Amino acid sequence: MEQSSTAIEVAIVPTPETSIMTLEMRKVLLAENRADEIAIVTPQKAPELMALFNRGYLDASNLFAKAKLEQARAEDSVNQIRANVLIDKVPALLKEKGLHSSADVRQALVESDLEYQEARERLAQLDAMVEYLKGKMKFLENAFTSVKKIMDTGNWGMQLRGLRSELSGEVDSKAPVGSSKFGNPR
Repeated sequence: MEQSSTAIEVAIVPTPETSIMTLEMRKVLLAENRADEIAIVTPQKAPELMALFNRGYLDASNLFAKAKLEQARAEDSVNQIRANVLIDKVPALLKEKGLHSSADVRQALVESDLEYQEARERLAQLDAMVEYLKGKMKFLENAFTSVKKIMDTGNWGMQLRGLRSELSGEVDSKAPVGSSKFGNPR
């Protein structure tokens, strides 16, 4: 698995076209880098941030789907290679090495096959990529939800009411003595 500034390359089961999958992460990483702005979000900035997090999530979701497809192909490849080793190579290896056939010995011979090891490595990389993308999706979902909750709480109104003059903390010298905004003290 290699990573450039915004793209990640992962080995996949070779196809006639390629043996590498490139995942362009630019929009996902851009959205992730803006998450600190949640702490200082304003009503004017919130819609733009929500759209950015939503777009980042969509891109991460698309990449996740591609990675899941390649993960399934890699699992199939591992199973096929394992079957081929068991059927085509293990009988000759047992005979050549003078070993008795048992589940442990057959599994050891499969595990020592280089093609099988390469297929397992590809699968492990794709497993890691799927988990990585799931984490990015969850992070962006949480970022979107955080901004939405801040906007839904109505705290913006409280903030604006706090700027009213009667709540400024200054003494109002024009108000008559004994009057109270809290009712009559009888």
